[in-house]
Order: sequence, then structure tokens, then C-alpha cells
Amino acid sequence: SDVCSSDLARFGRTLLELGGNNAAIVAADADLAVVVPELVRNAFVYSGQRCTAIRRWVVDESIYDEFIERALTETAQFASSPLIGELITESAASRVEAAIESAIAGGAVRLTPAGGKRKRSVPPTILRADDPTSDIVQNELFGPVAVVQVSTSLHHALDLANGVQQGLLVGVCSSDPVTIERVARESAVGIVQIGGNPVPVHPDAPFGGWGMSGIGPAEHGIWDMQFYTRPRTIYGLSS
Repeated sequence: SDVCSSDLARFGRTLLELGGNNAAIVAADADLAVVVPELVRNAFVYSGQRCTAIRRWVVDESIYDEFIERALTETAQFASSPLIGELITESAASRVEAAIESAIAGGAVRLTPAGGKRKRSVPPTILRADDPTSDIVQNELFGPVAVVQVSTSLHHALDLANGVQQGLLVGVCSSDPVTIERVARESAVGIVQIGGNPVPVHPDAPFGGWGMSGIGPAEHGIWDMQFYTRPRTIYGLSS
């Protein structure tokens, strides 16, 4: 009763989609001939300027060498694609390049050749980062940079994938339904993508992240209507 109407007006509903720091778990049985081109495209199309871009590749150690060999070849071929484009501003490109150099100074290893920033363009870059607490792992970069994290088991891979504050999306690359089910069950995210392709966002499916990736209910479908309306219950006089 002490709260006046002007105070109540401040308690509006809030729905914020706050971006992603998405990982793909690449299991030992993944079909790399299929998965690697998908992940390269996913990471670098539009220069990584998509909240649903998979920017962290969590790769089982048993297939790491083959994965990287294929990824480097695929990235070199994809680098000239018009689907990559430029970053939104020159300052954004400078920020991404500075983050790459800072990561390398902190122990990350650049696996792709150094190309340097050109006005609003940064070449597709793959970094290996063994420190899961490093900035390049923990922060969404919103640029054409893929970060490789090596896992020793599925349990370890889940720890790495979940080891950030964001929780929008996780991809799982495996042919084993048990692995897929476990990743779907134990991932702290709002969206699970089977395979490495860019997620085909459906307008009727809930879209929203967990953790620092989203505040409030999901978007799309019936969830939009629920956000903008309030339910009312009417009972009959005889009830």
C-alpha cells in the first residue's frame, strides 16, 4: 500500500537477448568431412557477427590433429567467400584484432596465418586456447575468430562448453544418440543444435538463452503473445 502508482510503473516486463558465446562439442566419432565445413561456415559467415555463431570448437583430443588439418584447409578456401563480408565499423575490426593479439600474448596459439586488419576486415582466424579462463574464451568477440578447446572426455567437453557465463546455444557433433542426449540434457543453454550448421531459427520455436545470454522469457511463437498479454480467468456464477 506504500507503493504509489508512479513506482509501480517502473516494474515493467523485461525481455533482453544478450548474445552468445556458443560452443560445439565435436565428439571422437564425428564425421569430420561433414562437420568441419559446417563449423567453419558457422564461425565465419558475416564475419562472426551473429549471436548464434558457434565460435568455440570443443574437440576431442583423439581427433584434434585431423580436425585442425581439415579446418585450416577449409578456412583458407572459405576466406574469399562473399558470405564473410566486413565488420560493421573500422573500430570493431580494430577491437577484434586487438583481442587476437592480446590472446596470443596471454598464451593462445594462432593456427591460421596472420593476415592483419584491413580497414573493416579481419581475416578468419583460428586460435587454440588451453586456458578456459582466458578472455578470448570467456567473452563473446562478435568477430571472425574461432577458438579451439581440446577435451579429454565428454564430461570434460561439457565442462568446457558450460564454462562461460553465456548460455544461448550449444552444438553437438556426434552420431551417437547417447552422446547427443547427454549433451542436450547437461548443457546450460536455451538452444541445442545437432550438427555444426548455423542454427535454422524457427519462428514458432522458443528462442532465448540462459545465464548472461538472456533475461526474461523466450522470444518467438506463443511466447511473444504471452509477453505482451496477461491471462485472465473467468468463472461461472455457479462455480
